Amino acid sequence: KVHITKATLQQLDGQFEAEPGNGHQRDQYLADHQVETFLIVPTKVRHRQLARLYNGRPIFLDSFTSKA
Repeated sequence: KVHITKATLQQLDGQFEAEPGNGHQRDQYLADHQVETFLIVPTKVRHRQLARLYNGRPIFLDSFTSKA
């Protein structure tokens, strides 16, 4: 997981899933300056893998892996 500020999360424009980071609970500077933090969390990404050709057409196997 990657720890980021709210300002950074806003710049990412929804490209990643995030959860509250609660950095203010561990760092006095963040608490004093009311810096909100988040953790970028792994998401599932769908991958298509060519398995073989059937009557000249590709057959795909779908799998899901973690994207970090």
